[in-house]
Amino acid sequence: MITFFSSAKPFRGRTAIQQRNAINSWLRLDPEVEVMLFGTDEGVAEICAEYNLVPVPDVACTGFGTPLLSDMYAKAQKYSKFPLLCYINADIILLEDFAVAAEMSAKRQAPFVMTGRRIDVDFCQALNFETNWRAEVRAAAVERGVPGAEVCLDYFLFRRGAIPSMPCFAIGRPAWDNWLIMDARRRGIDLIDASRIVRPIHQNHDYSHVPLAKGIVWEGPEADHNRNLALVDAPTFQPRLHSIYSASSMLTRWGVMPAWDLRHILWRIYVVLEYRNYRGRLLASYYRMQVARHRTTAVMQAKTRAVGQWLGRVGAAYQRLGGMVLEPLRGYKRLGRRHRP
Repeated sequence: MITFFSSAKPFRGRTAIQQRNAINSWLRLDPEVEVMLFGTDEGVAEICAEYNLVPVPDVACTGFGTPLLSDMYAKAQKYSKFPLLCYINADIILLEDFAVAAEMSAKRQAPFVMTGRRIDVDFCQALNFETNWRAEVRAAAVERGVPGAEVCLDYFLFRRGAIPSMPCFAIGRPAWDNWLIMDARRRGIDLIDASRIVRPIHQNHDYSHVPLAKGIVWEGPEADHNRNLALVDAPTFQPRLHSIYSASSMLTRWGVMPAWDLRHILWRIYVVLEYRNYRGRLLASYYRMQVARHRTTAVMQAKTRAVGQWLGRVGAAYQRLGGMVLEPLRGYKRLGRRHRP
């Protein structure tokens, strides 16, 4: 019994096919599934009526009309039918392995957040859900699937109250999922990596919907705003350091286990070193040593020159003094030679 909540893009062309594929896959995970769809984009009301979803048109948005995740999470937890919730992007197809993982994680009494790495697949054909559609999706994943980036996370399963609040992040833009991982870990929430069990299928798409996009396709003013919000909350925040390998636990066939495998341990060590800036400190120490060495060399050279100059002056004075003393002696010597019989 899960409440899924998401926000869809306008139901047009390829996007409509992919979002229908995703929503239908969620509904077939369990007879007791609720889907809340936020926003008022084209086709949302019609798809909610067709599949008996829960429409939530009243959602806070950015100035560009992009829904805010803070409002979505708050309203989903307030109005959901079930205590177990899952935020999910509207282009993600879920298979039965997700239901198994959700059941295993939900047995835990303590608060938790479950997420995992996705599989990127070029998939844009409409699925026939009256046939063996899961086999078709699996075959496409085996043939064309590529593991998604470990810092790009598309679903979060949690029990109501485990994610109480967040900054006003825009949905579908960078940094918010990395912030959520950081926030769960700093609050002591058990973050579960389900990548070994769950293989969510991300249907590849373009990013023409991103307003004022620049550089990398998902970059723009909303992406910059997301990062700034995260930095306000955590001034040292670095999105790239908060990935699926930051998890405190991992889901295996034997259940939830501590994330003590080599990859998770090495990642945590790397993050600690990066946040403590060991590399920067070592470089800074090296440069300080080089500067000190050059300064010491310059001081020693200056002192050597000063000593040389002093010795030169002493030598010149000695020569002058010697001339003054020896010259009369030489005169007496010459005079004595003249008067010798």
